[in-house]
Amino acid sequence: MGEGNQELLKHIGCENLPRTNIVPAPAGSVLFRVGDSCRRALILLRGRVRVTRVSPSGHEVVLYRLSAGAACAITTACVLGGEPYPVDGHAETDVVALALPASEFQLRLMRSESFRDFIFRHHAQHLNDLIGRIESLTSERVDVRLARCLLSRAIDDHVTATHGQLAADIGSAREVVSRLLKPLERQQRVRLRRNSIDLLDLAFLRSLASDVDAPAQRAVSRPFSSTDGASNVNVATTPQRSPGRTCTSHS
Repeated sequence: MGEGNQELLKHIGCENLPRTNIVPAPAGSVLFRVGDSCRRALILLRGRVRVTRVSPSGHEVVLYRLSAGAACAITTACVLGGEPYPVDGHAETDVVALALPASEFQLRLMRSESFRDFIFRHHAQHLNDLIGRIESLTSERVDVRLARCLLSRAIDDHVTATHGQLAADIGSAREVVSRLLKPLERQQRVRLRRNSIDLLDLAFLRSLASDVDAPAQRAVSRPFSSTDGASNVNVATTPQRSPGRTCTSHS
């Protein structure tokens, strides 16, 4: 186990737990599913976990991600409330987690101030993330969310993700993402590859990602001109602003 993990375990008073409490899982594993009994609380020591919910229409929506050193807020709530999981958890990379049985977890919450502070700090952080996620899904246009997602995922102007994965990130459908990316490719803003995307016009994408003036219900469509290569394809664009109106930024 890495030095950073030992420091974390020592900080929360779990450095002397049996090795059986340290649970590895390979990338692609499903760590928990909707309806599963929640018998253990999870603290991620290494890797990244995607917490999702499938919408009634069958589309996966990413609620938040866990990175190394984080406690899962929903797992905490389920352990304390004795409720089954309402979400799915997927290992996006190889992961190692500290898995505490419910009785041990509750005992440490009562007895250890450092453990309690650690758990509730992460619980509050993930609740804030969820609130921000809901605000984004209900008030921002899909093209704005897609541009922000591409920029946040980019490494050296390159995004490794399928259209379905991008759709899950922005709370939309794969078909919608594909429809939005095609005009961007024709305009040479991006280059589409198999399971990856090159970002060619970062200035445009940053401008689009910060365009939060118009709420989702006010998004309009305009046809591409013949110079764009297809006159019958519509994409969401920003309504014209009146002179002097400024664009607010979203952190």
